[in-house]
Amino acid sequence: LPVSFLLTGNPTYYNLALYGEVAFMIYATTLLLTSYALQRDVSIEQMHPAVWHLLILHHVASMMLCIGCIMFGDVVPKQLVCYVLLALLGLTSSLHYIGMILDIGPLSLANSPYIRVGHHVI
Repeated sequence: LPVSFLLTGNPTYYNLALYGEVAFMIYATTLLLTSYALQRDVSIEQMHPAVWHLLILHHVASMMLCIGCIMFGDVVPKQLVCYVLLALLGLTSSLHYIGMILDIGPLSLANSPYIRVGHHVI
């Protein structure tokens, strides 16, 4: 959706991107809080419980940024917001892929927990 806004300038894509991100972060945070309550990972990320609090902070911060952009409306440069959304989504997705590689490789959590936690802190 951010790319669609950048290509067309249609504010509908911008609004859908922000509201969609907030909705997804609410859903993902709810799953993490449910994981805490059940003491079993039911989250989308499928990360180790040691980093659940980092994921919750990440999701809450993303929600706050998007809600701020929605609240400030036209004052916020929409193109910059879309570029930041793309950068954050790309970075987060890349880190998730690296995390999955670490889970199945010789540096998996069972073998090297400090490397895994270091990856999440970065």
